[in-house]
Amino acid sequence: MQNVVTGCTLVLNDAARRLVLAAPPPPPGTMHDWWCYLLVSGAGGAMRFDPEPGLLYRQHGANAVGTQPSLLRRGLAAFTRGPERFLAVFSGHLERLRPAAPLLTAEARETLALVAPLLTLPRRERLRRLRRAGLYRQGAAEDAVLRVWLLMPPGMAAPASLPGISPPGGAGSR
Repeated sequence: MQNVVTGCTLVLNDAARRLVLAAPPPPPGTMHDWWCYLLVSGAGGAMRFDPEPGLLYRQHGANAVGTQPSLLRRGLAAFTRGPERFLAVFSGHLERLRPAAPLLTAEARETLALVAPLLTLPRRERLRRLRRAGLYRQGAAEDAVLRVWLLMPPGMAAPASLPGISPPGGAGSR
C-alpha cells in the first residue's frame, strides 16, 4: 500500500533481478522502486534495510518526487492530490500483479485475490476484506486516509478516468 524503498538506494540480488524481469512492467504512475518492492516482497523475498547511510539525499523545491518535510505538509499534499490518483495507481498495481501471480507466494496470491475486486464491492465487504488482507500504511494518519479513500462510494473517485488504467473488472482485466 505504500512505497518504502527509495530507488537510488535499491539493490537487487540476482534472484530478485530475474523476478523483476520475468514480471510485467510497472503500471503507469508507479515508480520502478515501488514495483520492485511489490514484486520481491510478494514473492517472499527479504527486504533488508542498512542503517548506515550510503549516500547523501538532498531534497529541494524542484524535486520531481520526494517527501514533504513535515507530517502536516505530507497530509496536505495527499489531500491536494486527492483519491483519484492513489486509487488509479492501486488499480494499476492490481491489474499488473494478476499476470505476475505465478511468481508470488501462495499467501500473496490469496491477498491479491481478496483485494482485486475491492473497488467494485459494497463498502461493508470492502472493510471486511481490508481487515482480512491486513493492508495498511506506515503512519496512523496515512492509514486513516487510505481507509477513507478505499471505502468511498464507487464512482466518487473513478480510477478509469486516468489514461492506461482500468479498474478491476474493467477493460483489460482477466
